[in-house]
This record gives sequence, C-alpha cells and structure tokens, in this order.
Amino acid sequence: MGNHSVVCTKLPALGSSREATIAAGNAITRLLGTFQKVEHVFVCGAGGGVPHYTSYDKHVKLGDVVISHCGNNQKAVYTYCKNVSNENGNIKFDCHQYNPKIFDIQIAAMKLQTEVKSIDKKPLWDIYLSEALNKIEKQKTDNESDFKRPPADSDKLQMYIGGTELIEITHPICNDKDNNLGTRIHVGPIGGGQSVISNAFTRQKFTTEYKLLAMDSEFDSVMGSLMGNYCHSYAIVRGISDYKDGSVKNEWQPYASLAAASVIKAILSIINV
Repeated sequence: MGNHSVVCTKLPALGSSREATIAAGNAITRLLGTFQKVEHVFVCGAGGGVPHYTSYDKHVKLGDVVISHCGNNQKAVYTYCKNVSNENGNIKFDCHQYNPKIFDIQIAAMKLQTEVKSIDKKPLWDIYLSEALNKIEKQKTDNESDFKRPPADSDKLQMYIGGTELIEITHPICNDKDNNLGTRIHVGPIGGGQSVISNAFTRQKFTTEYKLLAMDSEFDSVMGSLMGNYCHSYAIVRGISDYKDGSVKNEWQPYASLAAASVIKAILSIINV
C-alpha cells in the first residue's frame, strides 16, 4: 500500500474483562512478534463522534474520520477512563493516558487536512473511498453489508436539555466548499471506557474535560499491548457511525469503517518510508 508493506489482523475481543484483555494483548503480541519490523500501527474501526452544536469547523458528524492526536494542549492521543467517582457532586475521572513516541502518522494526517483546505480538488481519501466502494459493489452478495454512504437525513443530531430531556437539533451550517465533501478528517484526542459511555451527562463531561473528538468502548488493553511491545508510532483511526462509542448497530457502521480504512491508505501514501 503506497511504498509500504502492510499486515492486518482482526482483534478477537474487546472490553475490560480478563478474557478480552488476554485476547487483544495476545493478538498484538503475535502480530508484532511475527513481523518485527513493523514501524506504524493503526487501530481502525467505527467510533462515536463528539458533536459541536454551534461551530461547523469543530463539528464531528457521521461519516467523518478522527485520527488520534494530542491536540488542543492535551496530554494524550488516547484517554481511557477506568473509573468515575462523584464526590459531593464533583465528578472525577480515573484515567490512563497514552502517547506514541513518534508522531509521523499524526503529521501526515495533518498534512492531508491542510492540503484539502488549500487545494480545490477531491481529497485523496475520498478517491480511495470511491474506488473501494466500486470494488465492493461489483463483488458483494445479497447477504453482505451495504457500504454505501447512508442518506444525510439519517444523521440525526440530538442534545440533552437539563441532563434528562433529549431533543433533536439541526447540524451547524457548513460553507459551500465543505458542503461538497462527503467525509472530513479531524485530528485530535480520542477516549473511551465503559464507565463513561452509558451515562450521557458523564460522557459529555468526560469529552469536554479532555477535549475529545471521538469515543470508543474499551481499547485500554490494546493500547497497553502496543506500549508493552515498544511500538513507538501508532494511531487510533475512527470512522464515525454514531454519537456514542461506535458500538450502536446501524446503517452507518460499514461506511464509517471503510472511510477510516481509506484515510489510513491516504496517510500511508504520503508518510515517510
């Protein structure tokens, strides 16, 4: 892929249980043990976007892709919340934070992000995404998932009022140029943890405190395995399929995952060998 040789694996299980931790850790250990010259690791899949209700530039919508980075003066590319405590109404998060030693992936992602704003042409990842969609359409059977981009009106943006009442609101208005882009990329912190996912108020406070752009469920075991195997260059890449953690089964998951893979291919096409 590009000038790189690529090896892929599918993680057998995710979560904080002992079985999930062992399975995910073993998968990473086997991969990096078998292919000892792996330079960059991408953890690819669907995730939950953190929407912005007033600014389109900061808004992460369905179908977008987030690449983990320690932006906005944050300390980590990935923050895992192990536990939440509430002391007299003061919510505190017990977190593990992770950072690579080398940021080649993040630098390449920001380069792609900058180029699409300055050059009036189709983004490289959109080209790869269109190519992949065409190939899948020719090869798929009736029982396979539909990877086409779902209609825009299926992207329902909702907001909690007073912590309990859920209302539907309109998305922030985009400018004409961005309106032509199906999938946008965002570079910034990603977080996760079952302790913050289930409660909407806690999740919103967590994403605000750590300035997160996306959420997933449980990747602490994966990040720990990467660190334990001395992987110095890595990124979590999340195609946005919902506004929770990417686990909601819906029509956006296949497209979001394919969009994330297309962004990875674009990054590999420009990253240094």
